[in-house]
Amino acid sequence: MVMILQGKAAASKEMEEEMRQKMAWRLVQQQAGGLPQQMFMMWMSGSQVHIFSIMMVVFSCRTPVMSFLNMSTNFARIEDKEMESQFVWQKVAYLGCNLAAACLSMYQLQRLGLLPTSDSDWLEFYEQSEPMEYSAGSLSL
Repeated sequence: MVMILQGKAAASKEMEEEMRQKMAWRLVQQQAGGLPQQMFMMWMSGSQVHIFSIMMVVFSCRTPVMSFLNMSTNFARIEDKEMESQFVWQKVAYLGCNLAAACLSMYQLQRLGLLPTSDSDWLEFYEQSEPMEYSAGSLSL
């Protein structure tokens, strides 16, 4: 009788662990499901700088950062201290989805011209060359 109860308890723990793994993957799928929506919204906002595109970029930059900061809280609801649930691969996939979202927002910032990516954005730091000669009116100095 004791063996049967121990077998049921072990099976119950295995089922619970499997359920926790599925819940963790569902959390990752929620993050991945937002990527196509974010791509569509960025496409709809266009490449012109106006209030709607700025709001979209700020929102899309804020979301991955907040998701990254709240990752341990999100996975803590699923983890059980007694079981050895690590959720390593789920956390890696979660971070990958957030990294992809951050890259999308960086791409949109670059499309809007808000990232300093060209030489003309850094002219302030270039050393100015001295002119070889000066002229004033018709006299050469």
